[in-house]
Amino acid sequence: MKRILFLCSMLVAASLSGGLLQAQSVEELKAAAMLYDMDSCTFSSSVVTVDGFRYKLDATKHLARFVYFNKTDVAPETLVIPETITYNDAVYVVVATEGYYSYLQNNTKKVVLPSTLRWIGENTFYPFRSMTEFVIPENVEYIKGSIIDRDNVSFIFKGAVPPVVVGRISSANNKIKLYVPGESLKDYVITDYIEDC
Repeated sequence: MKRILFLCSMLVAASLSGGLLQAQSVEELKAAAMLYDMDSCTFSSSVVTVDGFRYKLDATKHLARFVYFNKTDVAPETLVIPETITYNDAVYVVVATEGYYSYLQNNTKKVVLPSTLRWIGENTFYPFRSMTEFVIPENVEYIKGSIIDRDNVSFIFKGAVPPVVVGRISSANNKIKLYVPGESLKDYVITDYIEDC
């Protein structure tokens, strides 16, 4: 009986402190990551490197923000950003991106974003000049505009509920194509003007 009470008090203490138990599965971490208010996340200002990618971490909530490549990094032809990373034996769920317009990257033609992604930050994919298609996963809730600087890109939105977009998605001459789920077309509002394709 003492063992059960001790275990229960550990669970309550972890719950009250907002911490996550190490025994949580990756799937439980992913599910929890979808529930957090993104405005309450406190990503560190320091950058960590995992498998060649750079991230900022929220150690309390076990969340990660994909940051960037350094100028010396050469991105692959297909860039796959993982759903989770492991840093110092702890698992973090990748839920956001941010970027810097610091160099051009002509090698990458396709970026595969994780299904756990909820926020896409401004300038995240500016340097990728060879991209022709950009798929926005269904869990993305917020896009800070000008995530890419390129004409003739197709943006494919997977979510039935449109994300909030602040600014223009592309800072190029707006020669982009948007694809949205047919049943959700009425929910997507596009401002400026629409050119028939």
